[in-house]
Amino acid sequence: MCPRTVSTVIYTMTSLFLITVMFASHIYFSHIVVVFILLLLTLTTLIQTSLFIHLDLKSDCVKTTDRIFEDFYMLVAGALLTFILVKFGLSAVLASALVGVAGSLFLKKSALAIFTGSFVGMTSIHIFTDLDLLVAAIIAGLLFSFGKEAFPGIGGKLGTTAFFGALPVLMVRYPSTFDFINNGIDVTHLDYSTGFTVLLITLSAVGAYLTYYLSDRWLKNIVLSSSLVAIFAELTLHFLMVQNAGLLSGAIYCATFAGMSTKKRLHPDSVFLLAGALSGFIFFNSSPIFVGIGGKMGTSGFIASMAAKMITDYSNKMKNVI
Repeated sequence: MCPRTVSTVIYTMTSLFLITVMFASHIYFSHIVVVFILLLLTLTTLIQTSLFIHLDLKSDCVKTTDRIFEDFYMLVAGALLTFILVKFGLSAVLASALVGVAGSLFLKKSALAIFTGSFVGMTSIHIFTDLDLLVAAIIAGLLFSFGKEAFPGIGGKLGTTAFFGALPVLMVRYPSTFDFINNGIDVTHLDYSTGFTVLLITLSAVGAYLTYYLSDRWLKNIVLSSSLVAIFAELTLHFLMVQNAGLLSGAIYCATFAGMSTKKRLHPDSVFLLAGALSGFIFFNSSPIFVGIGGKMGTSGFIASMAAKMITDYSNKMKNVI
């Protein structure tokens, strides 16, 4: 089977796994609205995947041979460097974004691989050892090297790659950390007000759009755009507010991954606001699960991008019919 098709299935199963765990945690607390939206997200992911696989089967198989080894090693290096920066006291968001900036400026050909590795390196130092991180980076590196052609133009794929690398290590080495319902505490709906949730989703929408706008209009560099938005959010929010600044900056960083989608996939430009808002919704409602696991943000952005693409495609078809 074509590596592109295999990778497409892997990305889909990884994102559906996150949605399934979210579904289980929220149905436990009877969050009907969240559960309903998660079901819709599952449906959109499956439909979009079927469309991409259909196109794959109609196209010639493209075997990834360009820069396999370089990208693999650069991804592992990006993961280790980010992990080291976190050990020195930087937040996971800031460490990843700084590595992204460095890669986009000085190693442009390997920028995507380095950025992907930085998401693996965002895994908490209290969960993974150095060896754990290395194994996760190797798994992610293999998927990245052979899955480049899967889901072209869909944001969040890099983070999903990292999440796929971290999951086997987590399940084999630390199964006890799978505390899906957070000790029976309704974290998302008791600890945070409706106003805060609206603020988080709004900032996420802005973060996605700003990432797209910076790259499309000024920087012409999607990795640099995502990283700079994250750095600005991290520094500004921690200066303006101490409480919940980390959660908000994480949501914005998550949204930037949806903003890494291409105009071909999300159009018109305003759809990036929708993708960002959806990523904020997923980020917030997945906050009690897989805490400290790298790549969860990117997977959230990937799911949001897929949903936004389907919504816009359907809307455009309806306009043509009318």
